[in-house]
Amino acid sequence: MVRLAKTIAVSINFPPFLIGLFLLAIGTSLPELVFGFEAVRKKEGEMLMGNLIGSLVINSTLIVGLVALISPIKIKTFSDYTLASVVFVTLFLLVYVFTKTKNRLEKWEGLALVAVYIIFFILELM
Repeated sequence: MVRLAKTIAVSINFPPFLIGLFLLAIGTSLPELVFGFEAVRKKEGEMLMGNLIGSLVINSTLIVGLVALISPIKIKTFSDYTLASVVFVTLFLLVYVFTKTKNRLEKWEGLALVAVYIIFFILELM
């Protein structure tokens, strides 16, 4: 999968980081999307939030930690990841504020989160 993703990135003259950031990330997030729809449909918002936060914690600690144990992760320049890092922190804070105020996430707040993601996607492509 890694070789295929890199081959695709090189063949369309697209940075491999962006292939991982968007195409692979969306592909691996589809099961969580389906779970999220089902959880909300069954009025189990806590299951949705638990799944999302758990996934984030597992990916950012256990997965990265295990991979680093196998082989050190080399980052060329951190400035390549600045926008993604800023957007990640911003989205985390927005979700926190949105859910903390009324213990729920309103439709307009969901739309705002999607809008931030679309803006992020566009900025990364530039």
